[in-house]
Amino acid sequence: MKLPRAEEFVNVGDKHGNTPLHFVASKDASAAELQTSLGTLLLSMGANLHATNVRGQTPLEVHIMTAKADTSVFVKLISFRGMQLNNLVGNGTTYLHMTIVDRSFPDMAGALVNAGASINIPDHSGVMVSDVISRQTLVRLTKFMRE
Repeated sequence: MKLPRAEEFVNVGDKHGNTPLHFVASKDASAAELQTSLGTLLLSMGANLHATNVRGQTPLEVHIMTAKADTSVFVKLISFRGMQLNNLVGNGTTYLHMTIVDRSFPDMAGALVNAGASINIPDHSGVMVSDVISRQTLVRLTKFMRE
């Protein structure tokens, strides 16, 4: 389905700066099919993965912070599309720190590692993910590393 002039509005935010991709990112695991279809459509129309809302959050950050379950659907959707996974985000941490250290979501973290997120990038305090997760979780994450 082609929406007239939709490309002009795909990156326009609401009063809080949330773009359509921010809203798709905030859907939970029960809406995985909707998240995939709408996310794919928005990305094909040029949705900006790095767009930030008034809190400085990207769609991926919104997804990590609002997820009610450990799912890798959204991460896989945006993987390998130029997302800067190892940069420090608004709160001085990486997406991987947020996912595995703050939220304890190993499947989502595995998808991030598979997409190129490093376990050895320090946060604003100099702490790396590999420093603070259990050995078992570290082994699990290393299995997702690309060669």
